[in-house]
Amino acid sequence: MRARHVPLPWGRIAALLLIWTAVAAGCSSGFVVPAREEAAVDAAQPARDPHPSDAYFALDRVLDVTIEMAPEDWDRLRRQTRTLADIVGGADCLDHPPEDMFSWFPARVAVAGEALAQVGVRKKGFFGSMSEEKPSLKVKFDEFV
Repeated sequence: MRARHVPLPWGRIAALLLIWTAVAAGCSSGFVVPAREEAAVDAAQPARDPHPSDAYFALDRVLDVTIEMAPEDWDRLRRQTRTLADIVGGADCLDHPPEDMFSWFPARVAVAGEALAQVGVRKKGFFGSMSEEKPSLKVKFDEFV
C-alpha cells in the first residue's frame, strides 16, 4: 500500500478543539497542565553509544511499514469507537487517562523489510483515530509475545 496525501479537515479540527477547550474549562476547579522540567544539558557528558533503533528515526530516511491482519479483525478494529462522554465522563473529569476502550488484534508487521508476527495493533484512541476508513493505529511489538 502506498501512502497518499490526504487533506486535513480543518473545519472539523477547529470544531473539536473548541469543544475540547469548553469541556476542559468546565471540568473541576481548573484545568492545569503541569509544568515540564527542562533537562539540564551537561556539555561535559560524553556522547552516548548509538542505539540499534536510531537508524529507524533518521530524518533522511523514509520507512516502509506494512501491517497485515485478518480481514475480520481489521473490520472489528476500524469500527470500534467511543464518544466524547466516554473520554470526559465520570466524577473525576479528566483526572486520569480513560480505561483502554480499544481491543488489541494480532498482526504481522514489517518495518523496512524486517517482519515480526504476533504484533499487537489497535486504534490509537483519540479524535484523529476515529476514522473507520483510515484510523490512526498503535503498534505494540510485545503485546502477544
